[in-house]
Amino acid sequence: MKKIKEKKKLEKVRLGKNILKVLNFVYENPIILYANQKDSIFSQKSILQKIGVGDITPQKKNSYNKVFDSLIQKGYLQKINSGEKIKVIITKSGKERLGIFPNKNTSKKWDKKWRLVSFDVYENNRSKRDLFRTNLKKFGFQKFQNSIWIYPYDAEEFISLSKNKFGFGYNVNYILAEKIDNEEYWKKKFDLS
Repeated sequence: MKKIKEKKKLEKVRLGKNILKVLNFVYENPIILYANQKDSIFSQKSILQKIGVGDITPQKKNSYNKVFDSLIQKGYLQKINSGEKIKVIITKSGKERLGIFPNKNTSKKWDKKWRLVSFDVYENNRSKRDLFRTNLKKFGFQKFQNSIWIYPYDAEEFISLSKNKFGFGYNVNYILAEKIDNEEYWKKKFDLS
């Protein structure tokens, strides 16, 4: 009995990771299908390879198709028909499920300070770590060095929300710096000069 419960718990964890992988993939690459293709999106080997499934077995294809159908039913993904093409996009609630927050900083007036985010997230949280990294990029952060990202505008609220959403706590640090090495390079990179 205990083994059956553990197996079901493991399946739920895998399903959760698959949901995050599919949502993240569609967020970064809206999918375009053609009417003559099967409804089952993950019969396409190329999409599964891009998601990083590893060995593609019939069971994995079936699992991902179930996840995809479930995401559409729950309103996280939407199919938009236009003639022969069907576009699959992520919805607002899908972005919320993924943990993507809009850029609240609309003023974009630079106060001559730099925001650095460093994070050290364990391998067993790889899916969440990858989503966090994707959110940093979408918000406008740029890679300063491994696991350190830089941004010239206030992002404290965004980082705080992200830390809470992903449950990272002390694994993510938000640093406000008045001066950094190679500042002229970063000014050009962010179009500040």
